[in-house]
Amino acid sequence: MNSKAVNLSVIFAIISITIMTILAELSKSFKDFLTQLTGHHWISKSLISLIIFFIIYLSLRKIKSELKENNIYYTIILTIVLSIIILLFFTIESLI
Repeated sequence: MNSKAVNLSVIFAIISITIMTILAELSKSFKDFLTQLTGHHWISKSLISLIIFFIIYLSLRKIKSELKENNIYYTIILTIVLSIIILLFFTIESLI
């Protein structure tokens, strides 16, 4: 398994989840679209992010260079930052 392809796939998947989550809360039509796809917007977001992960992974799996161990920490940091962004978004939204 190519760790660089997996790492980049995870990065794109978590970015897409963050964007879809915020966009679904700001746009009723987008949330309705996600709901119509599978019956619930959470399931749709999960499936879309899974599709994004596999498309990127399959596209990049032939990359020969492997990531250095510390580069995986960037993915962890990005996950934490995007989680904080979602938390702040919902906190602000609940206060407004």
